Amino acid sequence: MHTVAAAHRLADLGLVKYPPNGAGSGVPCFVETLPATPDDAVCIRTRPGFPTQDLSGYETPEFQVERRAAVGTGNTGARHAEEIRRALQHKDTETWAPSTPDELSVLWCEANETSPVPLGADQTGRLSWSVSFQIETLTEEVAP
Repeated sequence: MHTVAAAHRLADLGLVKYPPNGAGSGVPCFVETLPATPDDAVCIRTRPGFPTQDLSGYETPEFQVERRAAVGTGNTGARHAEEIRRALQHKDTETWAPSTPDELSVLWCEANETSPVPLGADQTGRLSWSVSFQIETLTEEVAP
């Protein structure tokens, strides 16, 4: 799953802690569902993309990274969302989650926005920002 591979990639870059309850420091990263706690968290979700029409084995899935920040932390969440955007933007020919069941060969990764999009505050006043990405990956080898 590309969202799990993306979580591993951000953890490898030192930008998040994945799995969220694992050892180490950093902002915990969740996949698909953002729980009510902790206040400071990242969630990577699948976004609907356009299905491929060819049979080449290449796919271009999309995913969203949401960065939620605790109340009273100023622009920390926005800055962290921008770090994530820059870390993945314009990357090509990388292997995400190497040597794991979620290993994924990413041919390119592009952010869909030029900066994190503010999502506003939730009912408790925590602010969130979002950055969406599209990747190209070869999901299966196609025989000639």
